[in-house]
Amino acid sequence: MNNNKETNKIYIYPSDFRLFTAETHYGITMARQVRRPVKLIDFETIFPSDAPNASVTAGAPPVPGLTAEQLQAEAEAKMAKLRTLAQYIWKEVQYEVEIGSPEPSVAKKLDEESPYLLVLGRYGDLDLAAKWFGTFESRLARKISCPVLIVPGDSTVRDVQQVVYVTENFAGEKEQVDWLVQLAQAYGAKITIADVIEGKDSFEPQFETFKSYFNTSWKYHHLDYFPLFLKELDRSFESLIRARNADLLAFQSREQGLFKRLAGGDSDIHRILTPDIPVLVF
Repeated sequence: MNNNKETNKIYIYPSDFRLFTAETHYGITMARQVRRPVKLIDFETIFPSDAPNASVTAGAPPVPGLTAEQLQAEAEAKMAKLRTLAQYIWKEVQYEVEIGSPEPSVAKKLDEESPYLLVLGRYGDLDLAAKWFGTFESRLARKISCPVLIVPGDSTVRDVQQVVYVTENFAGEKEQVDWLVQLAQAYGAKITIADVIEGKDSFEPQFETFKSYFNTSWKYHHLDYFPLFLKELDRSFESLIRARNADLLAFQSREQGLFKRLAGGDSDIHRILTPDIPVLVF
């Protein structure tokens, strides 16, 4: 099912709906910039072994003695307060609270409703469990079909001026670049397509491919091409991010080979979701 009413919306899943977290602030501010409505979403978990007790999952400890209905009502009251704060930045904000296990419930909801974007926060260091099994946000980025924006928990909101889209053997990827061009136009930002290629012999044909799409599809004058040669990938990738002073990184989530190389041999995408700027995963 594709609910057309939702495809225009930015969904934000706050890590803690009792606070105005970095991902909430960033998502609301971006929604205002691109003129899209927002839906704050939350999923509350009932533990069967404790039934009818319930546990608030978004940053609060278990609350004994609450039924599912009471839990949902309490969460909705807190989400209503969060919406009021958000509406000081952008008026078009709704919220929705459901009962269910967060990860599968979010994945199912997002695939059914296909929003424009999901915004998540990233907190804490990468521990052993995260290395082996991934994190909540990295697993969701792999599972769902809509773009996912992962915002570091300690980041501050700033205008997007420089976007770096990392790909491998660039072949147009019109859907992703169209999405980025629309975002860049809203901010007046520049986009760099960072293309991971085998060597210098590959540069000319890849650059011709870029020029072809640039001239026929996008015609966005603040878009350029930068080759990342495979043999010096780590160094050139870091140098590019510094040189461009990037505000936003973007990747194609299903390019696992590229992720593995960028992550220094680790296939978990969380390894490259650790810069201090937001990361957009298609």
